[in-house]
Amino acid sequence: MPRAVFAAECRAGDRAAEDFGERAAATCCLAPALAASAAPALRRALARNPHLAPDPVAVLAADTDHDVRYEVSVRPDLT
Repeated sequence: MPRAVFAAECRAGDRAAEDFGERAAATCCLAPALAASAAPALRRALARNPHLAPDPVAVLAADTDHDVRYEVSVRPDLT
């Protein structure tokens, strides 16, 4: 999915858009951008992606949001 389409669909404050963003985070290849997202829900969804490459996992492991770090800590590949 092009980044512009993703950004247009993920408007902050719109629950349907946030749901879209969470689903996209679980499946798309925008991991570096999503790992730096201001939206903790997107970063949590990304952390739950079992196919995530090691670099974004490392970024999320140092996230400022406790819930994001928790999602990383319970990943089956790390526990």
